Amino acid sequence: MWLLQYQRLLEGQALINMIARWNNKDYRIIDNIEIKKSSREVTYTDLKLDFSKCTIEDLPCAQQEVQIIDKDGKLKFTGFVSKHKLPELNKIITPQKELNLSLYTPRQMTTIRTVTIMRTAMLSEIIAQTLMPLYQDGFVLKTLNIEDKSVTIKLISKTVEEVLNYLSKKYSLYWNINEFKEIEIDDINYLF
Repeated sequence: MWLLQYQRLLEGQALINMIARWNNKDYRIIDNIEIKKSSREVTYTDLKLDFSKCTIEDLPCAQQEVQIIDKDGKLKFTGFVSKHKLPELNKIITPQKELNLSLYTPRQMTTIRTVTIMRTAMLSEIIAQTLMPLYQDGFVLKTLNIEDKSVTIKLISKTVEEVLNYLSKKYSLYWNINEFKEIEIDDINYLF
């Protein structure tokens, strides 16, 4: 029993060294972060941060980018602020303040950003126009492996996800966005 408790203590110490970073400031992560990877998406739990030496000006804005950095300074994943919950302050002087932070995954940002496309152009140009709102958030196109052909698209005020799914079904494309804001788009025929 004591060995299990000691192991949990050691794991907790390793996680204490993890930080959340936004606005060029680092915030210590208090609790364990659970990261789950599937073939389509990476998901992670809410963050609990040490906010004891911070002020209201340090709170992140909605959809602001937050980077999770491990003890070696390596980026573990990127998220975008969904919501935050301030601690209840029961005493005038509170020694510890914790901030609970929920994050969107980079892939979930495709359900928030919208685009309108009404034109005939090469498929690669349509994809570039579709991804423009994500490029503005710092996303990068890691892979674009498609058969480039002229296409006509008429989609008004659709989410990036809806447009990518439409293109995926119509032109047999596979798309994915990982936890580092890297976008991959491949022709399904090329994958085989």
